[in-house]
Amino acid sequence: MSIKFRTAYHFPFFTFVFTLALGFCASSAAPSTVLLYSGKAYPDKHMPDFAGIELSQPGAEVMSLDDAISLAKGSPNGRVVLVFFSTTCLPCREGIAGLQAKSAALKQAGIVVVLIAVGDSRDNIRKFLAANQFAFPCVWDKSGQISQNYGVIPQGGDLSAAKVPLTAIADNKGKLLRIITAEGDDYLEQIQKGK
Repeated sequence: MSIKFRTAYHFPFFTFVFTLALGFCASSAAPSTVLLYSGKAYPDKHMPDFAGIELSQPGAEVMSLDDAISLAKGSPNGRVVLVFFSTTCLPCREGIAGLQAKSAALKQAGIVVVLIAVGDSRDNIRKFLAANQFAFPCVWDKSGQISQNYGVIPQGGDLSAAKVPLTAIADNKGKLLRIITAEGDDYLEQIQKGK
C-alpha cells in the first residue's frame, strides 16, 4: 500500500508548520537577558519592560516600568532602582533594610526603589512586607518572566535557581546604568551615584 501526497493541498500546511518551527527556534535563540556582570555599565541598553502585581498596598494594583519611570521623572537626576529579592535570602533582607534606613534621602534625590519578589508565595511576601513596613512598592514576579528578562533566573523559569540579590539601576528614561549582584559596603553609594 502506497501513500500519495497531493502537493498542491499539502504545501500550505507544510509551509505553516515550517514557519511555526522557525518562529519557535528564533524566539528561543534570541537573547532575552541584558544583565551579565556586576557593576558593568550598559550605555546602549534599556531596562526590559515589566508589569506585575504590586503587593505593598491592599488590593491588586499593577505596577510597570513606565510607572516607576514616571515617578523618577520628577527629578532631573531621578533614577529607577529594581531590587530583586527573595524573603528567604539574608543578604537581600540586609540590603533592603539598608535602603529602608536611607529611604527619605533616596526619595529626596529622586531615586525610585521598586522591590521585585522572586520565587515566593503572595502570602509570604505580604507577611514579609507587613513585618518590615518598607517605604517601597513591591512587585510580585509570580510567573518569573520579569526575572528571566533581567537574568535573575535562567530561561525556562526555574524560580529555585534565582540569583538574588540583584539590583538594576536606570536613569529616568529607562536607560540602564549599572547592575549590582553583590550588596557590599558600597551598595548604597553605588545606588546613589547611579554609575
